[in-house]
Amino acid sequence: MSNESKINGFLKIVLKDYPPPRRCLDVGARDGYMVKMMKKRGYGAVGIDVMPKNRSVMKDDILNNNLMKNGYDLVITRHCIEHCFNVRGFLSNSRDLLKDDGIFIMLFPLVQAMTYDYTKKCDNYEDEFIEETNGLFETRQFVISTKVGIDPLSKDEYLYVGVPC
Repeated sequence: MSNESKINGFLKIVLKDYPPPRRCLDVGARDGYMVKMMKKRGYGAVGIDVMPKNRSVMKDDILNNNLMKNGYDLVITRHCIEHCFNVRGFLSNSRDLLKDDGIFIMLFPLVQAMTYDYTKKCDNYEDEFIEETNGLFETRQFVISTKVGIDPLSKDEYLYVGVPC
């Protein structure tokens, strides 16, 4: 399955409950394909990446950014947080960019892929992640993708949806 197909499948699943018009931020936008597809669906979308692969993506870092606080209805990140050494800062800054009723949507790989967790063995990553998000988000949904039968997501991924506390 191509990356474009995976992104379109991901968007179809996560955006069905959050129709446009909404202002969206894609953190870790890379080539900007997800931003392009969100715009095509009627969302006001922008993307940031520390190493963008396309001019349509702003060079910016979620840990140190010039983005508008409380400016986004949706902050979406897909396979980005596992490359971050400051997970709490990543999550905290993502929360600060959301409007009061905003939604944070994140897809990330399971266990040992998380950069900050390389030195630890973790039997229950879900509990550890919930501890990391404590006080930042109220969990709306936290599922292992295989439990909900999501085809574009592998059994090795988590889908997390939360709202700011």
